Amino acid sequence: MVNGNPDWDRIQLNIESLWSGGPFQNSSYNGGNHQPSEQGYLATQMKRIGNTIFTSPNGTISDIRPLPADEIAFGSYSGAGYLNINRTASGKPTNYARWLDMDNAVLKTTWTEPSGSFNRTYFCSNPTRACTVHTVSSTAGGFSGTFWFSSLDGLPTRNISCLDGNTIQLRGYAASPGMLYEILGKIQQTGPANSSAGCTVDGKSGDAVLVAQGSTEAWVDWVGGTEYSMETGNAGSGYRFKGADPHAELVGLLGKASVEKVGAKLSTHVEDYRSALGGFSLNIGQKVDRTKTTAQLRKEYKTDTGNPYIEWLMFNYGRYMLIGSTRGYLPANLQGKWARDPANPWFGNYQPNINLQMNYWFAEMTGLNVTSTLWNYMEKTWVPRGSETAKILYNATSGWVVHNAVNTFGHTGMNRFGSDNSAEWANYPEAAAWMMFHVYDHLDYTNDITWWKAHGWPLLKGVASFWLDHLVEDEHFGDGTLVAVPCNSPEQPITTLACAHSQQVIWQLFNAVEKGFDASAVTAKKLKLDRGIKIGSWGQLQEWKVEFDSPTNLHRHLSHLIGLYPGYAITNFKSLAGQSQDTASLTRDQVLRASEISLISRGNGTGPDGDAGWEKVWRAACWAQLQNATRFYHQLTYAIERNFAENLWSLYNSFAEDPIFQIDANLGYPAAVLNALVQAPDTASLSDALAITLLPALPSAWSSGSISGARIRGGMMLDLTWSNGKAVRASLKVDPVVWGLPGESVLARHPEQAVFQNHTMYKAPYLPRISASVEAAIQDISKFVRLNEVAPDQYEEAGFGASANVFRGIYTRGNSDVVKVAVKCVRPKSTDESHEVSKEKINKKVAHELSIWHSLNGGHNIVELLGIFTGIKSIPSFVCELCPWNLEEYLERKSPLPKHTKMSNILVTSDETAKLCDFGRSQKSGDPKVEVSHSSAFAGTIRYMSPELFSPDIIGPTPAADMWSYGCVALEVMCRVPPYHETTNDLEVVKLITNGSPPGNRPSGPRASLVNDTLWSALSACWKGQDSRPTSKEFLDQLLSMVEKGEIPSPPVLSHSPPDPQGDPIGEWPEEVPDLTDHLEIEEGIGTIAK
Repeated sequence: MVNGNPDWDRIQLNIESLWSGGPFQNSSYNGGNHQPSEQGYLATQMKRIGNTIFTSPNGTISDIRPLPADEIAFGSYSGAGYLNINRTASGKPTNYARWLDMDNAVLKTTWTEPSGSFNRTYFCSNPTRACTVHTVSSTAGGFSGTFWFSSLDGLPTRNISCLDGNTIQLRGYAASPGMLYEILGKIQQTGPANSSAGCTVDGKSGDAVLVAQGSTEAWVDWVGGTEYSMETGNAGSGYRFKGADPHAELVGLLGKASVEKVGAKLSTHVEDYRSALGGFSLNIGQKVDRTKTTAQLRKEYKTDTGNPYIEWLMFNYGRYMLIGSTRGYLPANLQGKWARDPANPWFGNYQPNINLQMNYWFAEMTGLNVTSTLWNYMEKTWVPRGSETAKILYNATSGWVVHNAVNTFGHTGMNRFGSDNSAEWANYPEAAAWMMFHVYDHLDYTNDITWWKAHGWPLLKGVASFWLDHLVEDEHFGDGTLVAVPCNSPEQPITTLACAHSQQVIWQLFNAVEKGFDASAVTAKKLKLDRGIKIGSWGQLQEWKVEFDSPTNLHRHLSHLIGLYPGYAITNFKSLAGQSQDTASLTRDQVLRASEISLISRGNGTGPDGDAGWEKVWRAACWAQLQNATRFYHQLTYAIERNFAENLWSLYNSFAEDPIFQIDANLGYPAAVLNALVQAPDTASLSDALAITLLPALPSAWSSGSISGARIRGGMMLDLTWSNGKAVRASLKVDPVVWGLPGESVLARHPEQAVFQNHTMYKAPYLPRISASVEAAIQDISKFVRLNEVAPDQYEEAGFGASANVFRGIYTRGNSDVVKVAVKCVRPKSTDESHEVSKEKINKKVAHELSIWHSLNGGHNIVELLGIFTGIKSIPSFVCELCPWNLEEYLERKSPLPKHTKMSNILVTSDETAKLCDFGRSQKSGDPKVEVSHSSAFAGTIRYMSPELFSPDIIGPTPAADMWSYGCVALEVMCRVPPYHETTNDLEVVKLITNGSPPGNRPSGPRASLVNDTLWSALSACWKGQDSRPTSKEFLDQLLSMVEKGEIPSPPVLSHSPPDPQGDPIGEWPEEVPDLTDHLEIEEGIGTIAK
């Protein structure tokens, strides 16, 4: 934080570990816990409180004393002081400019005086752990100035002295008594022979100062530290949190930093910072306005009108601030690295009922390398004391817990903070459970199994263990569900049972356990858990299981909507039949509508209880989740106009005389923006498809833009481009680290256009061999098959389907002939099942397809099934003949096809014989419905599905439905247009199908010659009503009759001689279809015909 002018600069100094309070101030500090001797008494009182709530007519209690303990030396994050720069200008400065380069994390100031121009650079380097301010004059010897430290008012008296001839030393304490801190600064310069720089004592103040005289360039490097240490924050070390005097380490750091040239230090810093930024970039159509300052642009900013440049700038500012706040020893607190006072608002603490979580919402999706300090902090300050809190306060037999306000000294207890009954603020044992969202997400986004085993799983296990112990059966409603009691919806005064927030958080916690580890105890409890989803009397999503909701409650928190965002209990709601709670009868649409009513009733984030930026940003993210672009952009722009300062800092009560800076809205803002552009909310099970929604709430102000390097859960990366409000290109790539892990089924969808690209192989885990009954029908030829290996345990792909990989290989027949083959390997969908469940499912799937394929094998138009292969970690696979093309590729070689063509399940041999493959969704005539797992909601490709298949009463595909699909394929082959080619939106396709529209109209113009009246009549008969379509035999007989009578035109695409699979592309279309290249205009970047 820097402010000033050419004559005077003031640099705010912060040391992230500098805190008052804790054991440094009071040896009795115990993390806010009761005494161990009180455990039995507290257990009795906890039981009494729960019983009172259960037996109360309205399910509440007015007072939870004695659970909150007295607060002892909680302390506060403290600023450390200032580095001041004073000089006398040679005249009136001109051309003054100051800017923050967020691509490189460098602050620059330039100005001109009569004596010359000046250039000043400021940066703090993570590799060197040192900061530098470097001033250069265009005139030799043109810079002279004084650099001096000053302390904050309210801190104890500090000592500022010269450590040596060029080094200044500041030593002081955060309180009296309190934590020791030290800052060292060293001055260096270059210039004419008479120039100098050094440390001297100021005659007036008696403090040491650094002085540069007649220099061409001068720079000061400084380092700072405290005696704080997390390594001693445990029972074995007496919870001292005290390390060594920082002096020796600081001398070493400054020595290394000062011997390196400024340019070299800057280059190292920039390289490291860009590495932390990752490969993400955002473009929302912003236009840089260099004629105005940021302050001017912010003053002109208006709600709803907006300014994409300011909105883009704030997005990147959030990235810069999070990196700057997290890459040292501790995570980001309420002030980040920008604390102004010795005692900061809300102690400058880690507030884990929204604020701490919001700080990290966007970190994983933008690939920022910022979370290691968060895990380290939780492991070393929350877990040790939190385990004691769980045992003493909750009588828990295992696990750990923290509450609403935590510091750097392992403060985990429930505290009064001066209030006789502070349940509204302090009763929040769900804090750690919410933080586990971030722990599981880190695994989900990175697939870092090593980290998960060492750090993620132990953290998650401890929190889940506490809740397994603490949940009780609901005796108020008597519905058999497990609930949290007593609970307060964060910072709401009502103390009751089964707060919606508590139940949704715990449900998502248990899901994370199930997905990350096989934990049957969690599964059993989760099935009885109240999920916190209940619709109230005015259509709202209830905040409490007992209905206390008021439509006039404008509370700043959206706690009961945590399952809408950032969680998924609401967003991906699924009713669970058989559960003894109201959710069994609810639909996802009903739950989303109830959440929308609640969101509307909660207001715009300016209420009688507060006026913060974070509450508005949270609302914006929720509106984006509901895919309401208008309300999203209104809420986002309203937040900027009302709560962000001219320097783009988020302010609490911005109209106050001295408003408070609070970093959470700055860091939550990028998450809200991202949620309007890409959504991929988690699911309760890895077996559920992951839905990726593109541009779900795109405001018109951002009509064109792009995203590069967005991380998607499951270990994927997304690049996206949009124009005129619609996606025009999307690329989804799977990380190499995912190879060897189970694939997660992915559904990419967009309200206007479905886009999905994936060319990366999923490697499946071990699965048992298929059953003996199946093996008996088809020969196991594993020993005679060899896959084409491109790298260790990686094989050459021949194709990639929704539920299987296809690899290339060779098969040595019994007569020693070697033929090329394809090996189809079925992918399992999840690992959250037992070995026996996985075995049963894979056996059923493989047996079903083998049965169908085997019964058809030998048919002229069926891909030949050769046998079974179990060589990929014993995964049962199918070996079949290798066809050089699918039908789409084959026709593409003839001439370009529309890009929405979908004929991948029809293969073409080198002698131009079309053959069918993939019978996983097929059924034998007369068989009962076969229950096999599919990777998408529809068992088929939407454009080829007949109207009746969209009926909820349909029991499965029928021969009539097959004839509809056959007509669609014939349309594509003969007329070169895909079904319903007039739209790219699958939702529109569904509407067209169910409304009775045929897949296509008869070609006109140059294409009219491709099909005559007789052939079109036969073709369109396939799209009649279900009972009026021809059977396959009737259609074949009609075709054969037309061939005999010469009523079918010459084939427009097939040539007379077989093409060479390795040769040149197949020849051009016949002359009767003219080349229209010179008659068309193609709209650039979109790929559709404009005229």
